[in-house]
Amino acid sequence: MGNISNTIKINCYRILQESIQNIHKYVKATNVNINFSSKNGYLLCTLEDNGIGFNIKTIKKGIGIKNIRSRVKDLKGNVKFISNHESGTKIQVKVPL
Repeated sequence: MGNISNTIKINCYRILQESIQNIHKYVKATNVNINFSSKNGYLLCTLEDNGIGFNIKTIKKGIGIKNIRSRVKDLKGNVKFISNHESGTKIQVKVPL
Protein backbone atom coordinates (compact mmCIF):
# COMPACT_ATOMS: atom_id res chain seq x y z
CA MET A 1 0.00 0.00 0.00
CA GLY A 2 2.99 2.29 -0.41
CA ASN A 3 1.71 3.85 -3.67
CA ILE A 4 -1.14 5.83 -2.13
CA SER A 5 -1.36 9.43 -3.32
CA ASN A 6 -1.05 12.31 -0.88
CA THR A 7 -4.58 13.39 -1.81
CA ILE A 8 -5.98 10.04 -0.66
CA LYS A 9 -3.84 10.08 2.49
CA ILE A 10 -4.94 13.58 3.49
CA ASN A 11 -8.61 12.91 2.81
CA CYS A 12 -8.55 9.60 4.71
CA TYR A 13 -6.86 11.36 7.61
CA ARG A 14 -9.58 14.03 7.64
CA ILE A 15 -12.34 11.40 7.38
CA LEU A 16 -10.87 9.56 10.38
CA GLN A 17 -10.45 12.83 12.24
CA GLU A 18 -14.11 13.76 11.67
CA SER A 19 -15.28 10.26 12.62
CA ILE A 20 -13.25 10.16 15.83
CA GLN A 21 -14.41 13.64 16.79
CA ASN A 22 -18.04 12.52 16.35
CA ILE A 23 -17.38 9.39 18.40
CA HIS A 24 -15.83 11.48 21.17
CA LYS A 25 -18.65 14.05 21.19
CA TYR A 26 -21.73 11.91 20.75
CA VAL A 27 -21.65 8.14 20.92
CA LYS A 28 -20.05 7.29 24.28
CA ALA A 29 -17.84 4.56 22.82
CA THR A 30 -15.20 2.84 24.91
CA ASN A 31 -13.59 1.01 21.99
CA VAL A 32 -12.80 2.05 18.40
CA ASN A 33 -11.23 -0.20 15.75
CA ILE A 34 -9.72 1.21 12.55
CA ASN A 35 -8.65 -1.06 9.72
CA PHE A 36 -6.99 -0.26 6.39
CA SER A 37 -6.53 -2.74 3.57
CA SER A 38 -6.25 -2.77 -0.20
CA LYS A 39 -8.06 -5.07 -2.57
CA ASN A 40 -8.52 -5.08 -6.34
CA GLY A 41 -7.20 -1.54 -6.78
CA TYR A 42 -9.19 -0.04 -3.90
CA LEU A 43 -8.25 1.27 -0.50
CA LEU A 44 -10.68 0.04 2.14
CA CYS A 45 -10.99 1.76 5.49
CA THR A 46 -13.34 0.52 8.19
CA LEU A 47 -13.97 2.27 11.48
CA GLU A 48 -16.10 0.56 14.14
CA ASP A 49 -17.11 1.69 17.62
CA ASN A 50 -19.11 0.18 20.46
CA GLY A 51 -21.04 3.35 21.26
CA ILE A 52 -24.73 4.10 21.47
CA GLY A 53 -25.18 4.34 17.70
CA PHE A 54 -27.45 6.76 15.89
CA ASN A 55 -30.38 6.85 13.49
CA ILE A 56 -28.79 7.25 10.05
CA LYS A 57 -31.98 8.73 8.57
CA THR A 58 -32.12 11.63 11.04
CA ILE A 59 -28.37 12.30 11.35
CA LYS A 60 -27.44 12.12 7.65
CA LYS A 61 -27.74 15.90 7.31
CA GLY A 62 -25.21 16.64 10.06
CA ILE A 63 -22.11 18.57 9.05
CA GLY A 64 -19.75 15.73 10.02
CA ILE A 65 -21.56 13.19 7.86
CA LYS A 66 -21.74 15.72 5.00
CA ASN A 67 -17.99 16.37 5.26
CA ILE A 68 -17.21 12.65 5.16
CA ARG A 69 -19.52 12.07 2.18
CA SER A 70 -18.01 15.05 0.34
CA ARG A 71 -14.43 13.89 0.85
CA VAL A 72 -15.24 10.35 -0.30
CA LYS A 73 -17.07 11.73 -3.34
CA ASP A 74 -14.04 13.89 -4.21
CA LEU A 75 -11.96 10.68 -4.19
CA LYS A 76 -14.54 8.98 -6.48
CA GLY A 77 -15.25 6.42 -3.79
CA ASN A 78 -18.20 5.39 -1.69
CA VAL A 79 -19.01 5.34 1.99
CA LYS A 80 -21.50 3.28 3.98
CA PHE A 81 -22.74 4.09 7.48
CA ILE A 82 -24.14 1.17 9.47
CA SER A 83 -25.56 2.03 12.87
CA ASN A 84 -28.22 0.81 15.22
CA HIS A 85 -29.37 2.30 18.49
CA GLU A 86 -27.28 0.90 21.38
CA SER A 87 -25.13 -1.34 19.16
CA GLY A 88 -22.39 0.90 17.80
CA THR A 89 -21.52 2.25 14.39
CA LYS A 90 -19.50 1.01 11.44
CA ILE A 91 -18.21 3.30 8.70
CA GLN A 92 -16.88 1.69 5.53
CA VAL A 93 -14.95 3.77 3.00
CA LYS A 94 -13.84 2.43 -0.38
CA VAL A 95 -11.75 4.58 -2.74
CA PRO A 96 -9.92 3.71 -5.95
CA LEU A 97 -6.13 3.80 -5.79
